[in-house]
Amino acid sequence: MIRGSDEARAPRPSRRRGRRLRLKMEQDQLRANALCAAWIDTVTALVGEAAMADGFTAAKEGAVRSLDFSAGRISGPVEADGEAPRNVAFILPVIDDASWDALVADMAGEAVYTARLLEGQLPPDLEALFSRRGLALVPPQDDGLAVDADKRVTKQHWRPAAVAWLVAERLTTHPLELLTVRGMPAEVLLERLRHHRTRRNADGSEAHPLAQIDPQLMKGEPISAAASAFWRSPHPVHDVPRDAHPEHALLRRLGGSSLGGKFPLCGLLATIYDEIASEARDLQDR
Repeated sequence: MIRGSDEARAPRPSRRRGRRLRLKMEQDQLRANALCAAWIDTVTALVGEAAMADGFTAAKEGAVRSLDFSAGRISGPVEADGEAPRNVAFILPVIDDASWDALVADMAGEAVYTARLLEGQLPPDLEALFSRRGLALVPPQDDGLAVDADKRVTKQHWRPAAVAWLVAERLTTHPLELLTVRGMPAEVLLERLRHHRTRRNADGSEAHPLAQIDPQLMKGEPISAAASAFWRSPHPVHDVPRDAHPEHALLRRLGGSSLGGKFPLCGLLATIYDEIASEARDLQDR
């Protein structure tokens, strides 16, 4: 855990009335979230431990007045007692269009991505999907992450660190903001996923491909001579080869819900299907 120095380098923020953000979560709470922990570690490598410790104190005191998330940039005015606010920003590289096309094609193959995005959450394996494309959801310091501020604010300063702590807290409740910063707002990503799925279905693709049956299983007595044992397999069930089918194939086939509003219908149906499948497996085992 990062601890402040004996002499706080961060001056106390201005006591003037007005809108301001105050960090409510503690460091261990923020680090319990994998996305926030990755962000904190990356910024710590950029600004240093001492600046992060002092920035944590300043963020608790309300030194950051607001946060703005836009493509390639997270910014906010930071003030101290007796000083005018100074705007501080983190610059993050925007993912190029070709890489986003590849990511959308990967995500369109599974309904869970659309369902989680509709719920305002990041899919649990999204970081792994980015990694397979040679990308990172939270870019490392050597991948273009930088601090943009006036000359009086160096990158090893408590002001960028204070902004970083508030960003980490925001990501715990609004993780999709990070997609906006990387160049693809969640609303646009959802629309592209729907379009990709619709286009794929129009081309004649199938959610369940035709099963490839082993020719050896087709050999045997004529049906008329084996009518009494027609429904009995000559092999143990677990030995019959099975093709792997995609999860939630029906949801993939139907695409996004045509109903308006923010209710995560796809996510609800996906959960119901998973519970039904689990009950069916339990019945089979018993």
